[in-house]
Amino acid sequence: MSRTQPNFTPETLTIDEYVGERVLTARRLLGLNQEDVAGSIGLTVEYLDRAERGLEELTANQLHLLAKRLDVRIGEFFGGYQDNLAFFDPLEYENSPNWPTERQTLELVKAFLGIVPRDRSKVLNLVIDFAEGRRTFDA
Repeated sequence: MSRTQPNFTPETLTIDEYVGERVLTARRLLGLNQEDVAGSIGLTVEYLDRAERGLEELTANQLHLLAKRLDVRIGEFFGGYQDNLAFFDPLEYENSPNWPTERQTLELVKAFLGIVPRDRSKVLNLVIDFAEGRRTFDA
């Protein structure tokens, strides 16, 4: 499986490969390296690398610690795996002309994480309103 040109779907991956890809994506979106994440949850870099490639299984406890460290719900690691549930899959939009650059994505995530938790839902709702055309910027 090539990480530079992913051409897979949830149906073509094992659950370990799928979860590993989701962990990798969440980690990269936060701009964290494997050393930062692995060390903070008691894994070796080698183990995390193998888990992100689907070559090692992550335990429930390890997934719990990863979810806390990456500030996501544990279900995000499984969402959409062969169950036809709607979820945001960045790989689906990668070739779109509207796809943000990695830098833009990282800046957006970092800025969002800088917002006090009680206000995040308000900001998220505002962004969703813009994305769905319910709001616009008036010149």
